[in-house]
Amino acid sequence: ARVDEYNDVSVIIAKLKNPIEDEIVALHTIDKVDLIFMIVAGRTKNKTVLKLMSSISRLAQKDEFLDKIRKEKGKPLWPIIGF
Repeated sequence: ARVDEYNDVSVIIAKLKNPIEDEIVALHTIDKVDLIFMIVAGRTKNKTVLKLMSSISRLAQKDEFLDKIRKEKGKPLWPIIGF
């Protein structure tokens, strides 16, 4: 989300209690979605948002990274993500 008068960037990771099934269009398969990554940024943070989206995409391809997030409960994830 882009927010007026917000001069920062926040990444929120939501872990769904009940995963939802969704189609992965590029692979023509159905998969369970249990993690949602949200980025909240000021309107002028375009480059930062693009870099974050790229980093999240790369990290999300690693099962080890996703497994660490799934195991955490209510703790900050900075050490896991490396920001």
